[in-house]
Amino acid sequence: MFETNINYLAVLAATAASFAFGAGWYIALSKAWLAAVERTPEEVRAVGRPGWLPFVVAIVLEFVMAYMLARTIEAVGVTDLSGGLLTGLAAAVGFALPATAINYIYPARKAALTLIDGGHWLGVLLIQGAVIGLMG
Repeated sequence: MFETNINYLAVLAATAASFAFGAGWYIALSKAWLAAVERTPEEVRAVGRPGWLPFVVAIVLEFVMAYMLARTIEAVGVTDLSGGLLTGLAAAVGFALPATAINYIYPARKAALTLIDGGHWLGVLLIQGAVIGLMG
């Protein structure tokens, strides 16, 4: 059986920090994001789901990301801030950014949306890597 020494407090802290970053990111870029998705605030609110649901889903999925990043960091033997940042950067550049770009190129989404959302994932993974790298 695979043994692990995941610091769940670090995973929770990374989740909270990256979620807070995302809130600030999208608040700051809300007008640009709305223009990129070609929607008004009213149209976004009128999609027929509870307003709290995206936030709950985001927190749960960012926890999954932080946990998997912690497993990766542990597997490569990272024990410090710089290693955590490099692992987060590798995850962003190697997985999150290409996946975001691929998902947006086929439906011909605006390049601004790729930059906004890609920048968000880059920040999330850098923050998660930093927190997990520092806390172990």
